[in-house]
Amino acid sequence: MYKAYLSFNQLKEYLTLLVENGLIEYELGQAYRTTEKGMRLLYLQNEMNEAVPVSFIKE
Repeated sequence: MYKAYLSFNQLKEYLTLLVENGLIEYELGQAYRTTEKGMRLLYLQNEMNEAVPVSFIKE
């Protein structure tokens, strides 16, 4: 939360959205775990980034 510069309300909103879309799931002990669907999304995003890298720094 702090490293991403999110407020607690923003964090709750994002976590709810991710759970509703099946990308993460809540486990006992107040921990979230990435689901298989979430892992596939991360894999595809990494593949797209390798194929077409996006650079926000202009040189």
